[in-house]
Amino acid sequence: MLAWLSQKFWWLLGGTVAGTALTTVVVIAMIIRMPANFFTAPRAAPVHPVLAIAKNVLGVVVILVGIFLALPFVPGPGVPLIVLGVSLTNFPGKRKLELLILRRKWVMMPLNRLRSRFNVPPLEVPAVHRND
Repeated sequence: MLAWLSQKFWWLLGGTVAGTALTTVVVIAMIIRMPANFFTAPRAAPVHPVLAIAKNVLGVVVILVGIFLALPFVPGPGVPLIVLGVSLTNFPGKRKLELLILRRKWVMMPLNRLRSRFNVPPLEVPAVHRND
């Protein structure tokens, strides 16, 4: 096993760097393209069940990748991916979880700082209510 790893080291390193760069670019693009009122606007009408299932599967995959990238010593944008994955999925209590995550300064500040660098308005998050 060690012999195989030593032979493939540069390929593995290159794949890791390329994967990190690709996920970072995709996450940045998604954060920038997200409308400022994404979390405050009324929810859209239900979509076709097949599309809903595909969207939920994609959301779960994005969340799992985000959790992996949020681990120590694993390079990549873990927390933004988790936020994006949660926003893609549909489940009971989703809105509460989204707002719980987004109301953290350490989550929202970097997202809005990134958006400001590209002259995009900051994300709007509704104020805290008793029933949230």
